Amino acid sequence: MTNGQRDERSTSLFLGYAASAFHLRTQLEQQSIAVSDAQPLLVYIPCGVGGAPAGIAWGLHHVFGSSVHCYFAEPVQAPCFLVQILAAEGEHPSIYDYGLTNLTEADGLAVPRASVLAAMTMQRIVAGAFTVKDSTLLAL
Repeated sequence: MTNGQRDERSTSLFLGYAASAFHLRTQLEQQSIAVSDAQPLLVYIPCGVGGAPAGIAWGLHHVFGSSVHCYFAEPVQAPCFLVQILAAEGEHPSIYDYGLTNLTEADGLAVPRASVLAAMTMQRIVAGAFTVKDSTLLAL
């Protein structure tokens, strides 16, 4: 098992990312920004294998509940998390199964398969996932 494979299954790493939610809550409070169902927090997170964004989203969900909506953004040619959340239970598809290239300027997000731990954890938490063209990523 490679370090990357251990990382994508690490609950300690996942919970470390989740801790960011407490820091964000403090920052929002310091700026007098209230988060509620009437004024929800919308969060857009770049996603590769899914461990970091899933940990962050999980933490935010536990801090803000239904008042936070997390969306994962992935490159058009490397949407492994989107492919995983659309897969049937028990499947672990690769983007290559769908004829995608995994070639993107966002090389840190170029991953053919999502973390199963992240995908399972996000089933009822993530508000959505979407793809972004490289030209848009570079412009932003």
